[in-house]
Amino acid sequence: MFIHFPFRRRWLSIPLILTLWLSCQLIFTSCNPANFKTQAAQVSQWVTTTLGNPKTFNYAFNQESPHVFLFTAEGLTTLNGMTGKIEPALAESWKISDDKKLITFTLC
Repeated sequence: MFIHFPFRRRWLSIPLILTLWLSCQLIFTSCNPANFKTQAAQVSQWVTTTLGNPKTFNYAFNQESPHVFLFTAEGLTTLNGMTGKIEPALAESWKISDDKKLITFTLC
């Protein structure tokens, strides 16, 4: 009985090695990021969520926060989060009057 034990161990190790090799092959080939790229993934997009459905799409009747207009409306200018400077968004440029009471925007 003890004479055949090394022979049995060898036969048990062959399926174990083959299973391990096959598992590694599947893991390394299935986790390739190129497999997950679709036509939609090539377009840059921003996906966001809210806590509930919007009650209205009419800006005049909106009394809630957060609301859908945070995601659908674009301002004339925007604040750059990295530099802290005001940058153009929908406006191409703007001029502030000398008395600081009038701002004239030039749209794209």
